[in-house]
Amino acid sequence: MLVPELIQKCLKKDPSAQRELVGLFAPMMLSISRRYVQDDGLAYDVLQESWINIFQHIETFNAALGSFEGWISRIVVNQSLKELRRRKGKYISEINQITEHYVDEPEVYSQLETETLFRLILQLPDGCREIFNLYVMEQFAHKEIAALLNISEGTSRSQLNRARNLLRNKIEQITYSKAKAV
Repeated sequence: MLVPELIQKCLKKDPSAQRELVGLFAPMMLSISRRYVQDDGLAYDVLQESWINIFQHIETFNAALGSFEGWISRIVVNQSLKELRRRKGKYISEINQITEHYVDEPEVYSQLETETLFRLILQLPDGCREIFNLYVMEQFAHKEIAALLNISEGTSRSQLNRARNLLRNKIEQITYSKAKAV
């Protein structure tokens, strides 16, 4: 069944349509949640809360304003950030998957294995990591990040630059160590 049909059935509280929608989008949503929260258990909690929110507010989805995938992605990000604020910004422990949005600095990121890059992102300070994820991975604009995190756009930009510089320095250390070992 197509997503628009599933949405229509979900508006009528059809449990089979809800299950099918969950089956289609839960893996992507879990991946997004894992970028922000500390552990798998918490990521699943965020996923569950996100689905509750989605089904309670599915009538507010407007296809003319964007894709359903984009809409639910924002819900997961918001729920993840809400959980982080509640838990005072603990570090992420695992990231399963990354989108290909690192194209803004390919020469820096292409030198690393994905797993190494994940570990480096985990080491970023909380604020830098959140903004890096929102800007690079979720493609939020600085204005959106500022509104979401209740900070200024300038703070968002400076935190992103700080995150990039920290990552660049860590990557240079790794590549220097590898070159020295050879």
